[in-house]
Amino acid sequence: MTKFFWKCSDEKLKKSNLFKFEDFLKKKYGLNYKNNYEKLWKWSVGNSGEFWKSIWKFSNVKGQLGNRLTHFSKIFYKNEFLPDSKLNFTENLLSKNDNSLSVTFISENGYKENKTWRELNTDIIKISKFLKEIGIKENDRVAAYLPNCIETIEAFLASAAIGAIWSSCSPDFGIKGVVERFSQINPKVLFIADKYYYNGKKIEVLSRSKEILKSIPSIKHLIIVPYPGSDISKKN
Repeated sequence: MTKFFWKCSDEKLKKSNLFKFEDFLKKKYGLNYKNNYEKLWKWSVGNSGEFWKSIWKFSNVKGQLGNRLTHFSKIFYKNEFLPDSKLNFTENLLSKNDNSLSVTFISENGYKENKTWRELNTDIIKISKFLKEIGIKENDRVAAYLPNCIETIEAFLASAAIGAIWSSCSPDFGIKGVVERFSQINPKVLFIADKYYYNGKKIEVLSRSKEILKSIPSIKHLIIVPYPGSDISKKN
């Protein structure tokens, strides 16, 4: 007799995404594995194309589902699933546009900021519009020298929204590390923080921009991002 250390309750089971996915397969594909995970797994492996197609539909992915479901290769990492399909990461991530909480930033210096999904959507639309206005288009590179803050998320999603390629590094990188990383991709835009806080100390960043711009001539636009909770026009 099999002895279980722990077993999920029926109530929790029915609320799980796996249970909902299996119910979806039963309704859409006529598959009924009666909560047998091993059988479901074997189906997903033996029918990988249909599996990924079902995941796309179950998750309500926004985009274009292509006709080819798989492209197999003897080289493991060259295997492809849904190779003709297209989607925009930002469009799918911003599936909500209401006043519920989307993201929270808490600084080491005690500053806290919340943003709703509606505010996040609004900011990202503004930034992506600005990037288009300065000539940034699909496959152009956008670099960021920013801390982990809401503005970094917004800049990334705005870049992804227009098909630009994003690269970033933390402001605790020195100038040499920044130049070595970003010079490989020739970015047209650099988002840079004016400062950040670490271990109780304020660390100035903006003065590094002069040498960075000199070393990476592809950067045509420098966008200064004040550290959250501060005003760049004030000395603090």
